[in-house]
Amino acid sequence: MKRVKNTIQYVIGAILLIVCIMLTLVFEHQRNRSRDLEYVGRYIDELSTTTAIHVEDVFSDKLAFIESAAYLYGRVSKAEDYELLAMRLFITIMKSVV
Repeated sequence: MKRVKNTIQYVIGAILLIVCIMLTLVFEHQRNRSRDLEYVGRYIDELSTTTAIHVEDVFSDKLAFIESAAYLYGRVSKAEDYELLAMRLFITIMKSVV
């Protein structure tokens, strides 16, 4: 009878130890997951900001090019020497594309 009682105590102790280990793993997993989500949130915020700045730079450069091309086109349409100014406009456009 004493042997059965000792065996039951060992089994209960082992079960409690396994439950404690599992609870520790579950809590650690939750903590890691929340930390990972926080890091991903920071990364996405930084990436969005950087992308927005880059897009703004690209579009402002393109806007400046369009405005200068429109200005040159306006000058070409009013000029007497149409062919020369048209060639200048074409060269300017090709330089900005390349």
